[in-house]
Amino acid sequence: MWRKKITPRLLFGYLCVIILPLMVASWYTSTLYKKFYFGQIISAEKKNAYLVGGDVVPFLAAADYGKIDTLCKRLSREIGMRITVVLPSGRVIGDSDKNPDSLENHRYRPEIMEALDSANIAESIPGSSSRYSTTLRQKMLYVAVPVRVDGNVAAVVRTAMSLESVSAALDEYYGRIAIVGLLMALFAILLSWILARRIIDPVRDIKNGAERFARGDLASRIALPEIDELRHLAGALNAMGSQVDSRIKAITAQRNEQEAILASMSEGVIAIDDAEHVLSVNKAAAALFAVDARTAPGRLLGEVLRNTMFLQFARKILGSTEASEEDIIVPSLFDGSVGDRILQLHGSVLRNGEGRCIGAVLVSSDVTRLRRLETMRKEFVANVSHELRTPLTTIKGFVETLLAGAIDSKEEAVRFLTIISGQAERLTSLVEDLLTLALIEREEETRLPALETRSVIEVVNAAVRDQATHAASKNITVTPVGDPSVTARLNAPLLEQAIGNLIDNAIKYSDSDREITVTASRDNGTIAIAVQDHGIGIPREHLDRIFERFYRVDKARSRKMGGTGLGLAIVKHIAGLHGGRCAVESEPGKGSTFTITFPVTGMKNGQATNL
Repeated sequence: MWRKKITPRLLFGYLCVIILPLMVASWYTSTLYKKFYFGQIISAEKKNAYLVGGDVVPFLAAADYGKIDTLCKRLSREIGMRITVVLPSGRVIGDSDKNPDSLENHRYRPEIMEALDSANIAESIPGSSSRYSTTLRQKMLYVAVPVRVDGNVAAVVRTAMSLESVSAALDEYYGRIAIVGLLMALFAILLSWILARRIIDPVRDIKNGAERFARGDLASRIALPEIDELRHLAGALNAMGSQVDSRIKAITAQRNEQEAILASMSEGVIAIDDAEHVLSVNKAAAALFAVDARTAPGRLLGEVLRNTMFLQFARKILGSTEASEEDIIVPSLFDGSVGDRILQLHGSVLRNGEGRCIGAVLVSSDVTRLRRLETMRKEFVANVSHELRTPLTTIKGFVETLLAGAIDSKEEAVRFLTIISGQAERLTSLVEDLLTLALIEREEETRLPALETRSVIEVVNAAVRDQATHAASKNITVTPVGDPSVTARLNAPLLEQAIGNLIDNAIKYSDSDREITVTASRDNGTIAIAVQDHGIGIPREHLDRIFERFYRVDKARSRKMGGTGLGLAIVKHIAGLHGGRCAVESEPGKGSTFTITFPVTGMKNGQATNL
């Protein structure tokens, strides 16, 4: 990897140019020095051998070998070399380090043989050799010269020096050369690094500038280096960055305008090409169909949005020449909402300058709330009309009966008037519940309810007391359970009414001599008020609709008990005013548990309420 970078390659090139010649020069100098040093040693040994030879001539003439041995030992100490005197026969007659008699015959030593062989030449040539000495147990350098007496070779004088001392001297010399070479190499590395940096730094600045351009930072500029070629390159990149920056800003401004328009639309907009590939998706469409607006472009519409009706509508628009509208159903799994959503689609064809179809624009509007409100309005009018018609018809019928003569019978008149009174009371309850529900809805839409910090169990106790007479009529015990220290921000009259409605229902649909428990508790900042009875229970298929207006599980029994069908709807709206919700758990024959939960802080629609 490093070979692909310019810094190591430049540095390596500089080092090769500087260090390789330095290494060759050091090797050549070391070789010359070694050769010269050995030549000097051999010359010194030769000179000393000739001097010793001159000193031993008188003793050789007198054949006084003892003095020759003594002379060798004395001179060896003065010159620092081993001195050996050998007769032409090879007998050692003097040695500076050993007793001559203990030494073996030296006739066939290489340096001795070479000295004797050169004795017949007019100018004697010394013999030399280097080898391991078994006597001294170290490697030695030997130089031997012949000694003449009366023109004949009388002996050979050999001088020797330990090569270990020579190696030590050479090692010291090599060490110095190595130190000097290392210092020069370090200097060469530093110099190479400085030279490389003078080229690399501008190149790196240009590279970093190009990377900034690639990241979109086109406003930055690259510093112009001193090197002409690099200066021209940096200038060209700066000019390119400036031009690209201007063009991107213009394109970005246009795109932002388009995105702002699409993002501000509450309708979902999806644009596709003629091959059904998604071109763009605005935020409303992404939220409506639960798709990722960033990954959708480029993919097929069928991959992004799996809705058969929508795909059919898109293909219909691509194959048509006019705009079209249609309502479709989007399953709840698309956006996590409860129930299906109803979308109103509007599509039109995209055409190029030649009039050829190049795609389509599909606009989606969520009309679920509008359709449901229309349905609720129709159902509400029908339910109110039905609920009012029944007691009014009954009252009218019995009044006509009384007018027809039944009033003359006291017993019949009392019975009929009692029925009329009950129906009138039912009408009154129905109207009061309708007014209460309308008031709560108005508060929910126009302003926040007044909340105050109260003990939850106190509100529960008040609701229990209000239903005491009703409970006593069926010998039912209503037991409040809760900690008086549990407080929350709430609207006491409304919450008391909601709890009272739940208790009233529990009493109505429970047999006599039963017990109802009202529990108030707090868990992680949430208040829960549960009303549990042991009555007839509610079948599972009715649980999802139990809080709808005028919805009854058993219509005949509910009317018989005087219910208006609005009590649980009121409970639901009161819980919503406190930022909470209602839930029910029930099993036929075992009773029901209705629960109101809301935050301790009295939140409504995600906002903190004020007194």
